[in-house]
Amino acid sequence: ATLVNKSRICDEDGRAKVNYYKAANDRKGKGQERGKPYDNRGKGNTSGGKKPVNGSCYNCGERGHMSYDCPKKGDR
Repeated sequence: ATLVNKSRICDEDGRAKVNYYKAANDRKGKGQERGKPYDNRGKGNTSGGKKPVNGSCYNCGERGHMSYDCPKKGDR
C-alpha cells in the first residue's frame, strides 16, 4: 500500500510542477504589452543623430563619444 501512495504523491507532485511552470511561462509572455524597452517616448530628441554622451571614452578619456567611436583609436 505504501508503494501505491508514493506513486500517487509523485504523480500529484509532477502535476503541480507542470502547472507551476505553465503559469510561469504565461506570466513571462505578458511583458510584451509594455512596449519596447528602448522606446524613444519622452526623450524629446527625434532628429535621428547621435546625442553627446555624458560619460567619457575609455580609449582616449575625452568626453562626447564612446571608445568604439573614438577618432584616436588608430593612433596607438
